[in-house]
Amino acid sequence: MADEQSTDAGPGGLKDKGPLVVKRTKILPAPPHGGAWKVAYADFVTAMMAFFLLLWLLNVTTESTKQGISDFYEPVGISKVQTGSGGTLAGLSLNSEEALKSPGSPPSVKAAMPTFGSVKTGSADEQERVPEPREGGDTKGADSKRDKLENEQFETTAESLRKAIQEISEISDLRESLLIGITPEGLRILLFDHQNTRLFTSGNSVLTGKGERLFAIISSILRDLPHHLRITGHTGKTENHQQNYSNWELSSDRANSVRKTLTKYRIDPRRIKRIAGRADQELLDPKKPDSPRNRRIDILLIRQNKTS
Repeated sequence: MADEQSTDAGPGGLKDKGPLVVKRTKILPAPPHGGAWKVAYADFVTAMMAFFLLLWLLNVTTESTKQGISDFYEPVGISKVQTGSGGTLAGLSLNSEEALKSPGSPPSVKAAMPTFGSVKTGSADEQERVPEPREGGDTKGADSKRDKLENEQFETTAESLRKAIQEISEISDLRESLLIGITPEGLRILLFDHQNTRLFTSGNSVLTGKGERLFAIISSILRDLPHHLRITGHTGKTENHQQNYSNWELSSDRANSVRKTLTKYRIDPRRIKRIAGRADQELLDPKKPDSPRNRRIDILLIRQNKTS
């Protein structure tokens, strides 16, 4: 009996419990991560960079520059601010009290715009005279309500033109190339070359960059008015153009170029009743036939009681 009992125990006196099973777990490498999160992260970083760049630009840009950028993409609103000078033609402060200012902007400088009737062309002894417009228009209709309202509308338009040109730094140097006056026929706008600033390239009818920008501003202010337009081109005595291409053709082509530019910037083509070229027959400065002031464009807003 003792021998039989000893056979039930294994080595060391342990009881045999059967075969030993060993489990082996195979560890597989993790699948590679996708790159979609990198794209999303890059978009986020780019957006944040653009946001902080915008904040920086807003901080360093003056209010007048912001207004100029706004005016470039939007029509210039018509201001009803009075000139305070006793009339449209008596001069205008270029920086009114309502002009946008910022702490970093330079001190405002007040200067009078050139006016009809007293335009200096050089020395104090030499002055040219532009026909003095009569603010009241026709004598018969001066006291009528319609003429008064029309004159007020002309004054507001003239003020808006001056203010727009002054506030947009890109063309602010053209303010000396602008004359505006109320005549018996309507609102007369003269735009001419000034020193090294030209409206057209030399000897042809192609507008310069500043010239087109100027007429775009004019179009944005005139487009909502009901008046018909008359456009006349003028040249100096001597122009640098090709042979067989006279001042008559050059002045006519420049007037037509202005017509195309105004309609490009949404002036109704039906409002333009006449374009003409006068060559060098009506010099603005007859004492200096080759003066840049003689190279000009004359835009007339015709009174509604006048025939075109």
